[in-house]
Amino acid sequence: MKLASAKNAFMAATAALFLTSCTTTNESNITLTPPSPTNQTATVNFAGPITTASKNQFIATFNAAARSSSTIRVNINSVGGLASGVMQMVNTMEASGRQLYMSCEGLAASAGAIMLITPDGATRNASNQCRIMVHAPHYRLDGANGGSIKIGLKDLKEALDNTVGTPPNQPIRVNGENGGAATTTRSSMQNLYNTLANDNNNLIRELAAHSRLTRQDVAGLFSIGDIYLNNNESAFLGFIDTIEGQRPTAAQVRAGEESFCNRISQISVCR
Repeated sequence: MKLASAKNAFMAATAALFLTSCTTTNESNITLTPPSPTNQTATVNFAGPITTASKNQFIATFNAAARSSSTIRVNINSVGGLASGVMQMVNTMEASGRQLYMSCEGLAASAGAIMLITPDGATRNASNQCRIMVHAPHYRLDGANGGSIKIGLKDLKEALDNTVGTPPNQPIRVNGENGGAATTTRSSMQNLYNTLANDNNNLIRELAAHSRLTRQDVAGLFSIGDIYLNNNESAFLGFIDTIEGQRPTAAQVRAGEESFCNRISQISVCR
C-alpha cells in the first residue's frame, strides 16, 4: 500500500485524520520477541491505538525485527487511529522485503484492520478471539462546546454546499456525525474535504485489492458505517487467509457468506 500523507496547517492545529472504533485507549504497548535457535521468526506485538508516538515506536521495533530475521509475525490488537500513521506502518513492512505474517489477536478495528489486511504479500491470520471492523475514514475536530466531534465526507460536503459564496476565511459551522458542531473556515473545510476524499479513495482501492470485494463494494460498506465481522465473514470477504493458522474450511466460508449476506446483501459477492 503506497499512500501519500497530506497535511495542512489547519489540520495540524485542530484536527487529526482518524480511522477509529468507538472505544479508544490512550496508550499502546509494542514489544519485540527476537528469533531464537528453535524459532527463527521475530514477533512484533502491537496493542492499542495508532498514534504518532506508537507509529514511530512500531516502525523502530519492526526495523529491529527485520535486522534479525527474514520472517516477521505482527500480532495486532488495535482499536485503530491515525490514517497517516497506519499508511507509514504498512509501507515500512512492505519495504522491508521480509516474509510477513499478520495476526489479529483480539480486535483489528478501523486503521487496525488496514494494518492487518493490506500489506502486500502477507499471510493474514485471525485468532479465535479476533473481530475485524472496517469503516470510512473521518476527522475528529474540536467541538464548539468542548470535546471532539466526528466529521465525515458527507458532513463536509453538506457544509460546503450550504456555504457556497461564503468568503474563504469567514468562520462557518459544520455539524458532526455523532452530534455537536465545530467552527472553522470554508477554506480549511475545503482542504479537509480534499484530503479526506483522497484517503477515502485510496483506502477503498487498497481494501478492494486485498479482498474479494470490488471498489464499489467497499464504497458501499463505507457508506453504511461501522461493519464488525466475525472470522467466518472475514474469510468469506477475503480479508484473512487463515483462522488459528489453518485455511478456512468450505463450511466456514459458507457460514460467513450466509451471516454476512443476511446482514448486508447489496454488494456483488452476495448477489
